Amino acid sequence: MIGRTHSANFFVAFVARTLTVSSVRLESSLLDASNFIRMRASGTQRGRRGGFTLIEIVIVVAILAILSTIIFTSFSAFRNAKVLDTATEDVLTLISTARGETLSAKANTQYGVHITSGSMTLYAGATYSAGDSANQVVDLDSALEIVSIALSGGGSDILFDRLTGKTSNSGTFVIRVKSDTAKTHTVTIAGTGIASFN
Repeated sequence: MIGRTHSANFFVAFVARTLTVSSVRLESSLLDASNFIRMRASGTQRGRRGGFTLIEIVIVVAILAILSTIIFTSFSAFRNAKVLDTATEDVLTLISTARGETLSAKANTQYGVHITSGSMTLYAGATYSAGDSANQVVDLDSALEIVSIALSGGGSDILFDRLTGKTSNSGTFVIRVKSDTAKTHTVTIAGTGIASFN
């Protein structure tokens, strides 16, 4: 009886120890497999860090092209708006100068402004002369043009009366951006000779 109990205990201890050793070995094998998978994954990631695929390069180039187009378009629109504002102010200044010089009877004569599609010219005397060296020309930026000149009496000259500064050539003309004809400023010359825009 004692021998059998001893044998049974020995057998149970043997089985327990065998199971323990087997579970340790199984656990060790699982850890080794897990480490192997991790190493392979990190090796793959390390390999990907070294370069880019063709698809990634194409996507980046496409995004850069789209951003460049948006930036260029925005910059161009901003520049054109700024150029239009500056040119309109220059035109109003030239008209005001011609009226002021007429009122002050500078050189004992009257002054006027001649309008073309690409420039405005301040001239002295009752009529415009293209070859007069005293002419003051304001050229518009190449992105702009003057259109729709509608002055009283026809023509494209605004002449101011001495002493009063009035003009019989009241009317309007439009300064616009060539590439975007919706961007415009309409310059209005009142009978008083005063110019404004909207």
